[in-house]
Amino acid sequence: MADTLTQTLAPIIAADSAQTGVFPAFSADSLFIPAPRAAESPFRSVSPEEIFGTLSQMVVEPAGAGYVPAKNNILSSDAVFQLSVLFLAAGYCAALYFFRSSALALIKIPRSKMYADQMLGQTNYTFNTFLACMSLLGTLALSVATVKVADIFLPLPWKAALPVWVSVSAVPLVAAALASLRLFSRMALHIAGAVTASGGFTSRLWQLRRLVFSFCTLVLTPVLLMLALGGQGNAVYAAPLLTAGIAAAIFLSYKTYMLFREENVSILHWFLYICAVEIFPVSLVVSLIYRYI
Repeated sequence: MADTLTQTLAPIIAADSAQTGVFPAFSADSLFIPAPRAAESPFRSVSPEEIFGTLSQMVVEPAGAGYVPAKNNILSSDAVFQLSVLFLAAGYCAALYFFRSSALALIKIPRSKMYADQMLGQTNYTFNTFLACMSLLGTLALSVATVKVADIFLPLPWKAALPVWVSVSAVPLVAAALASLRLFSRMALHIAGAVTASGGFTSRLWQLRRLVFSFCTLVLTPVLLMLALGGQGNAVYAAPLLTAGIAAAIFLSYKTYMLFREENVSILHWFLYICAVEIFPVSLVVSLIYRYI
């Protein structure tokens, strides 16, 4: 068939090529072009043993161990926490603006013992209002800092195990716990003053606690805001804040000790005050949290 087709078409193509010079002469073999060979793939299939070794084993993920989105477990990502930080920043700036003279007076307390004694007997309405504002802001600042530190250092499985309502209302819960501690301290001092007929001394002691707490709030709130507004990398602020908290506790203990000495109260009573009013409530709350978590 091919030879017949070649013999038939060869004279016609040769005549046309001689006239036009377009087609060169060709043979019968040039009519059949072999199909191109498929290129070999550079890839090949291998077994898992060739990649990971013969001693490797396949681990099957247990049911229910899927990835949990971080936004459901991070304590500082909800709207309540963000609003608390915003309210803290706005309240702190407003307190500095409206109580400038009271803030300057509070800053001078660590410098002079005589000035601190004058502050203990201060009955100025403006100054007492400033102390009340600092107490509220300090409670909120401690609540925000506690939630942020817990969010940074608690393992993810612990945070994932918390109920949703706890994660959402973490700041109000911590604030309520701190307010309960403050109320307990106030009631303990009031009862002790009523039983021992030393209401004036316990009132001065309570005023001293308010002054020290307001002073720490005034100084440490900017650092607490930087901790709260930052991301997970702001754990660097945790160590300075812990050091500042220890320093504040030592400063309060020293001031109360000096007040007990000035009033000629036994050092044993001061030790009982530290244990019953300052240490016992905090240790009780910590033990309850540790038991249920």
